[in-house]
Amino acid sequence: MRNQLLACLAAAIFAAASARVPEIPGTVRGTVTDPSGAVVPGAVVLLSGPRSAKRVVTDDAGSFVAPELMPGHYAVRVRARGFTRFERPGLVVTSGQVTEADAPLAIRPPRQAITITAASGLAR
Repeated sequence: MRNQLLACLAAAIFAAASARVPEIPGTVRGTVTDPSGAVVPGAVVLLSGPRSAKRVVTDDAGSFVAPELMPGHYAVRVRARGFTRFERPGLVVTSGQVTEADAPLAIRPPRQAITITAASGLAR
């Protein structure tokens, strides 16, 4: 009888331990800034992970919040007009936690175009 009771207790403990606990989403928040430290409103922030992706846009204070992200590793990409793209791979989102992901942007150098035109005659 005692062995049966221990077997039932062990089975119950194993079943409880192997039951899937629902994952609680996490949140990523941050601020996008330029090289002087000024905020960048309207920047597009893309967070892509193994099971989900989210696109958010920074507010007038350069801040963003991306809630409801399933736990895991995410890549953060930020783009804004006049700046180079910012990339941060391997951001860890933890269950039920808020993860900070500030994004300092660099100014994109101006594009230069060189135009070559043919001359009508050749020098001799």
